[in-house]
Amino acid sequence: MSIDLRGVDGETLWMRAYKPDPVPPGWKLERDALDGGQYYQPSMGLAVILSGAREADGQRWLHVSCSKASRLPSWEEFRLVKDTFIGPDRYAVQVLPPRSRYVNIGKNVLHLFSPIDGYPLPEFSAVVPGFGRTL
Repeated sequence: MSIDLRGVDGETLWMRAYKPDPVPPGWKLERDALDGGQYYQPSMGLAVILSGAREADGQRWLHVSCSKASRLPSWEEFRLVKDTFIGPDRYAVQVLPPRSRYVNIGKNVLHLFSPIDGYPLPEFSAVVPGFGRTL
């Protein structure tokens, strides 16, 4: 027996397969929705919103926003969030748009996007003799 996870617009609610289940240790699920969830890590003061949508390019994308009340998340905190909610073996990108396209709804928030249906960017890494793979 299969469960039909379709929203009112007929789009398969594929996002359910990418939500952490069970909730990762140390995290609290604060809001659950068909297209994602809101999580909080009390000891680190990290708030995360995980969502998924089919974007204008026609592709399915995961989106993670990560914030702290008093400052931007550190690199280590941001990496932990990426590994926890997107996965350590998946690509994720942070977008730095032109200044004229900045949107700043919340303070101290960083965003990551991860494509579900492939990787839309070129392979930027290279192999350097005597060093190994860059990036």
